[in-house]
Amino acid sequence: MSSTKNTIIFDRLGDLSEYCYQLNDIEDGRRLLKKYLYQIDDTYDKNDIEYAVAHAMEFKYLESDKDWDKLADKVIEASATLRQQIANNFTGMTSAQREYFIEQFRPLFSYTNRLMESHPSDKLAIACFENNMFLKGLLLRSETSVANAIAAMGDKELTRKYNRFVKASQELVSRQYVSGPGNYYAKKKLESEIATLETEIANASRDFRRENETANLSVSKLKKSLDNDEIAMLIVEGDKTVYSLLMDKSGKVAYKPIATKERLTQLTETPGTIYVDADAVGKLFDSIIPLITKKELYLTTSGVFNQIAFNSLPIDKDGHIISDLAKIHIVGSPTDIPTIKSAEAINLTAQNSILWGGVDYGLTDSIHTEISNTRGIMRGDMLVNLRYSLSEVNEISGILRRGGGKATVVSGSGATEKSFTSRNHKRDYILHVSTHGFFHDSGSFTNPMQNSGLLFANSQKYWANDSLVSSINDDDGILRADEISKLDLNGCRLVVLSACQTGLGEYNSEGVYGLQRAFKLAGAQSILMSLWSVDDRATAELMTEFYNGLIASKEPDGALVSAQHSLRAKGYSPDKWAAFVILN
Repeated sequence: MSSTKNTIIFDRLGDLSEYCYQLNDIEDGRRLLKKYLYQIDDTYDKNDIEYAVAHAMEFKYLESDKDWDKLADKVIEASATLRQQIANNFTGMTSAQREYFIEQFRPLFSYTNRLMESHPSDKLAIACFENNMFLKGLLLRSETSVANAIAAMGDKELTRKYNRFVKASQELVSRQYVSGPGNYYAKKKLESEIATLETEIANASRDFRRENETANLSVSKLKKSLDNDEIAMLIVEGDKTVYSLLMDKSGKVAYKPIATKERLTQLTETPGTIYVDADAVGKLFDSIIPLITKKELYLTTSGVFNQIAFNSLPIDKDGHIISDLAKIHIVGSPTDIPTIKSAEAINLTAQNSILWGGVDYGLTDSIHTEISNTRGIMRGDMLVNLRYSLSEVNEISGILRRGGGKATVVSGSGATEKSFTSRNHKRDYILHVSTHGFFHDSGSFTNPMQNSGLLFANSQKYWANDSLVSSINDDDGILRADEISKLDLNGCRLVVLSACQTGLGEYNSEGVYGLQRAFKLAGAQSILMSLWSVDDRATAELMTEFYNGLIASKEPDGALVSAQHSLRAKGYSPDKWAAFVILN
């Protein structure tokens, strides 16, 4: 019998095992699975993806036996194998290919999250932390960011090597599922070439070296980046609950439940409630607050917490909030921590910043004088002017110049979509956009990265007519997230989105598919954004205070906390100042 027929027969044994289990015939299912795994063990190495996926079929039988310790060991082993294999194959993939690849193995990582929820253990907590850190880090990696950084170096030979490195890596991925001796030797040759190119490029490019170092960051490596007063915290979604994993300098990972998903839905379904209910918040974080008090916290959110301004949650009835007790940095993934800590401080001297505000949306004379009090807008609504937008950017430009920087204001009919996209490759230091922002403007787009964006000059014509959605990627004044993600904004230290709902988007356990992801993929270092519709006047005041903090040499996180504290001291309610967060 041919090996191909043998493979088909043994694959059927795996299918039959699954079928028996579904029929609650545990013993027959276990017996068939054992035969199937004999073939798998003879065919694949323990480090192969196929081996890990096949052995994951054992999990449910170990659950039936209630052998939680052995189950945890198996899950940890399979997780490590998949992380390594994904990391090995991801180099050179596009973001779309990367997401598709991850989808094939997401069930195992989700299973680990659920097992941690139901049967937590110290060793499983580390694996769960590493899985979530790994996935979030991969989804925020940009296939263009490193290429742009290398191209900017102006070394043609280095660019040639990088392009060959990407092409060889993609070819290696395509050969992973091809059998035969010829393919084996071709893979070995590619692996050798890739290793040589990788070393040469890493020696020449800090960006490339840093990208590779973070591709498969483990807890044992991450702990070396933390000081004694620092904590890395992940918020994770299980099956029915949301919980946190907190890691300190020792590398120990603590599991702390937060709440059921049902309870979090209750607290967040009425906008703003969670920011004034100190008792409710206290119950959510009573086990976490002692661990983060007087610490520097690197926080990675998930699920509904992507829509919550964690810094601004109340901790007592005296008006104190979480940012009063801990210094908080929101990060896309813990893999970003070493890069964030090594980043240069804000330095406005001689740096070039561009500010958009007082945008002329192309309104008719009859409505041109109307004023909006908020910076959010719904699809099909008539756009109206923002009363404080132009004065905001003019005042901020003055602040930046006093700080020694260069600032250019783009306003009126000149504040076009093209005026923003033309900043491609420009290495601007700060990009500040004061305008209407939107999220989920139309059901006509299935790509979530097309359902959030910013409005520029002359956008009224297209914004008011849903039938004109074919204008996507044209100069229609509607700058969508997917358009931004294709830009090269490397060198941009800070993007400030002084608009409504700029932190929103379609979200899942890995992150938010919207403006924040777009700017990260484009290469921006930090993004100041909002989580709900914000008040025009209060936003202008907050932004002025924020930039005063920057020229006083505060880092962006500290400058935002200081600005929010200023508005709190003046009696502004949380809905006026709490919406803004910074993603590092």
